[in-house]
Formats: sequence, structure tokens, C-alpha cells
Amino acid sequence: MRWTIGFACWTLFVWVGRIRNVVADESLEGADLAWRLGLATTFIVLGAATLAAVWRASQRRSPGLLRIVRPAAVITVVVWVVRAGGILLDGSHDGGFKVVHTVLAIASCILAWQADREVSGIASRGFGPVSSASVS
Repeated sequence: MRWTIGFACWTLFVWVGRIRNVVADESLEGADLAWRLGLATTFIVLGAATLAAVWRASQRRSPGLLRIVRPAAVITVVVWVVRAGGILLDGSHDGGFKVVHTVLAIASCILAWQADREVSGIASRGFGPVSSASVS
């Protein structure tokens, strides 16, 4: 489950970094600060839940890895499409910022898609740590 583990680790890497940046930004306060920390925390929880589900699946105690990975993947793609679009259309961001966030968005979406494909493939074959019975 290398794609799924990679997706989870990448998610944790990106969004822990985001929390660090938000906390360091002294101009943020109130609802703006809460929204940014809440979004980042949501992704940290999704990344950690994905890693935990992979571990449970490897121990043959998974209630359905696909039930964790698919929502995490969909949320990742939706948020990054909206976020990247907003960043690219916002004239206040410089080119470097836009490039970095476009790369983050593309990498996140590819990893999400591959993780979903990987777990769906395992579940559809009905063998391994994620059986079709555990997905339903």
C-alpha cells in the first residue's frame, strides 16, 4: 500500500507545515485564524486516520480501509482544486507562491487519486488486508 502510505505522509507533511505558517503569521486573528487552523487540523486528522487504517489493515483488523481513504482523497482533491484556483486567480500572490502551491496541489491530487485506486483495487479483488466484505 505504498501509494496510500505516501498519500497519508504527504498530507501530514503539507498540513503540519501549514499550521506552522499560520501560527507564525501575526496578522491572523479571530475567525480567519480559526478557519485556517481548523482546515489544517482536519487534514492532519485525515492523514493520521489513513495511516492508522493502513496499520489496522496490515493487522487484519480493518473495518474498511476504503471507507477512510476515499473520503480523504475526495476532500483532498476538492480543497486543492478550490484552493489552487483561488491562489492562481488572486493577483496579490507572486509567481513563486503560485508555483509552489500549484505543485502542492498537483502532488496532493495525484497521491489522493493513486491511493484511492490502490485501495479500491485491493478491495475489488477480495483478498489481502482489505476484502470486499470489509468495504461494504
